[in-house]
Amino acid sequence: MPPDHRLEHPPRLLFVGHWMRDLDVLESSMKLIWQACPVVELDCVIPFHMRENLPFVRLSRSLKVHWHAGLSAEDLRELYRRASLLFLPFIDATANNGIVEALSCGLPVVSTKVGGIVDYVPENCGVLCSPGSPDEHANAVIRLLKSSEQLAQMSAECRRYSVNELDWKKSAQQFKQSLENLG
Repeated sequence: MPPDHRLEHPPRLLFVGHWMRDLDVLESSMKLIWQACPVVELDCVIPFHMRENLPFVRLSRSLKVHWHAGLSAEDLRELYRRASLLFLPFIDATANNGIVEALSCGLPVVSTKVGGIVDYVPENCGVLCSPGSPDEHANAVIRLLKSSEQLAQMSAECRRYSVNELDWKKSAQQFKQSLENLG
């Protein structure tokens, strides 16, 4: 979908998964985001059994939060395509499929500057914030949502980056070359 499609409805943030996610930053950031942009909606793709975590319980009180589980690949891709931003605060991470999926769908990322995340979220594809900082995460989301031009540019760059840099054949060739350089 073209980036402009994302601007036809109220902004939507997408949060996926639960492992090593910073749920306290998610909850605190959302409060700040809703104060500045009350129309923002949040889609959470979370297994049913994980929704008992207190931050999720408290977020579930808002009608602006939509819960998803057991989605088909097509339905999950549609959530990525409808979203304005992937919002994924982490405690720690080596890598994350959600970020790769977002980049592939042209979805800019607001996440946390931890672990391997810094290795594959280029500056022009999103914003990486300091760990444990709800204010910084919220401000990054708000700033991007207020700039449709910057969001559109980031969206195009995310797609370009995913096609050029996250290609399996290219990755396999780089890995093979690395192994050959060891010997």
